[in-house]
Amino acid sequence: MAIKKKETPAPSCPMWLATYGDLVTNMLVFFVLLVSMSEIKTDDTRWLDVLRSLQEAFGYVGGVKSFPLDPELQVKNADLGEVVVIPIKPQEWAQSPDRGARGQKSRVQALRRADYYSTGGKYYFTPLSATLAPDVAERIAEYAQQLRGHANQIEVRGHCDRRPTDGSPYPDHTALAFARARAVADALVAAGVERERIVVVAAGTHEPMVAAAYTPAQRSENDVVEVLQIDRRIDEFVNPEPASPPPTAP
Repeated sequence: MAIKKKETPAPSCPMWLATYGDLVTNMLVFFVLLVSMSEIKTDDTRWLDVLRSLQEAFGYVGGVKSFPLDPELQVKNADLGEVVVIPIKPQEWAQSPDRGARGQKSRVQALRRADYYSTGGKYYFTPLSATLAPDVAERIAEYAQQLRGHANQIEVRGHCDRRPTDGSPYPDHTALAFARARAVADALVAAGVERERIVVVAAGTHEPMVAAAYTPAQRSENDVVEVLQIDRRIDEFVNPEPASPPPTAP
């Protein structure tokens, strides 16, 4: 006798509706967790132990908005953002009551900041030399075509390797770096760049392109002069009219 096959019942709801219900339920649970973590019960002293541990681990020295350490002054609910505030760089927080001071000691910061950018102005020299090679002089003349006719400042920064300057015409690395930067600056002026736009800087060995230079190829990267354009107009410094003398007392 044959057994009749049991028919599969029709689904109680579309498959997409079941998936949608699961996603909505998961989202609801997620938001419930967010709400439950938005405030803490500060009558539980275990939170204070956690905060003290974080304080010691991060070396935090101040700046927390509120840090309820006295049990008598604790409230039942406290916003988590008000209790747990850990700075990104805690070592830069100062002990000074001045909120604008950072660091263990007050430091002078530049009030006028400028953006430096380079568009190909990097020229290399032979070791212990400040003479422009012919191909380098041609590249400087080509680069000067991009610089002519503008009003932004140009910084010519000279670098050099740490090899001793004994036997060279230069007494130290600063003199060598300045001679290289001056040579590039003179070449730019000869190519039509206004001299009043150029600032010559001798970085010497203090700002190497390659800090750990061990091979000749790495050391040669430090025998270079950078031509940096500055996002600052020379109108801030060039005054065509001479300043009038101060009035004399009667």
